[in-house]
Amino acid sequence: MSTTTPLSVTDFSTAAESHTPIPIGEEATSVPAYVQGIATSTHSRMPLESPPKTIRNMRDVTAMIVAEQVVDFCNAHGDLITNLRLQKLLYYIQAWFLALHNEPLFSDPIVASASGPIQETVFSEYQYCGIGPIVRPSRGRQVPKKLAGHIQDVMEAYGHLSTFDLERVSKSEEPWRSARQNLDLGDAARPVIPMEVMKRFYEQKHRDAEEEEE
Repeated sequence: MSTTTPLSVTDFSTAAESHTPIPIGEEATSVPAYVQGIATSTHSRMPLESPPKTIRNMRDVTAMIVAEQVVDFCNAHGDLITNLRLQKLLYYIQAWFLALHNEPLFSDPIVASASGPIQETVFSEYQYCGIGPIVRPSRGRQVPKKLAGHIQDVMEAYGHLSTFDLERVSKSEEPWRSARQNLDLGDAARPVIPMEVMKRFYEQKHRDAEEEEE
């Protein structure tokens, strides 16, 4: 495990707010076709194998477990979260873990969809919600303090951003842009965003934030 100094909430915020967001509460004036498709899809889900109630080892963390924690965090704070917003937050949680700890938080790949970064297993699990909020009882799963703390730090930095803002910021950054560099804007292809590209990009953001503090 890397001994990299944890990135402070201030540094996270600097990274997130380097792209001036639109005023919170304002949303896109029209719904893109790919989002309309999500809203009207009839998603048939197969039940996934449930992880243990208590996760003791960081090696057992999956994208689905992290997503559960994010949904529980938002619902506990009265902040309803949609599937598309969850995808972007999941992306930043993975990206900053890579940058700070020199290893992925989970092994599940993140892909560059037309709507921004998504994790396909999690996306499919919550696709039945369409563009509405994910409302469900808390899973009540216990996770390592390291994971809970990292999620809280990222949520404090990015959690105030709307779905529209998160999509715009993530799509303006190099990992998503390089993965889709040869694709048209609305192309349905979902190339994988390499973890090494994510790690390198957000490590540089970390270094830039540290230099600004000096």
